Amino acid sequence: MNTDFLDFYKTCISAFRSTDYYVCMSIGKKCEVSQLGEFPQKYLVKSVLPQLKILKRANVFITHAGFNSVNEALYFGVSMLALPQVNDQHKVDKRLVSMELGMKESINEL
Repeated sequence: MNTDFLDFYKTCISAFRSTDYYVCMSIGKKCEVSQLGEFPQKYLVKSVLPQLKILKRANVFITHAGFNSVNEALYFGVSMLALPQVNDQHKVDKRLVSMELGMKESINEL
């Protein structure tokens, strides 16, 4: 629903460009991959990705802090950076931080 964050996606690409990390990024259907410009081969960027398959192998999950996504990351023991956007996500991220299971940040401040 809330995936129209072209500038944020470009920021992520820039932030991880010179690292050795393999980055998987789901951008939803409101942006086109072609709008992101060039990015390294170690990036997998698509409208939709198989979240559970990726979480099985992930070290870190940057998430909107939706209840299901957070539970899936907890199940697989993946550390999280929560960037809540709407509704219950703000309560989920507060609980995540209070239990020391992840960190939170404002997507607008990034």
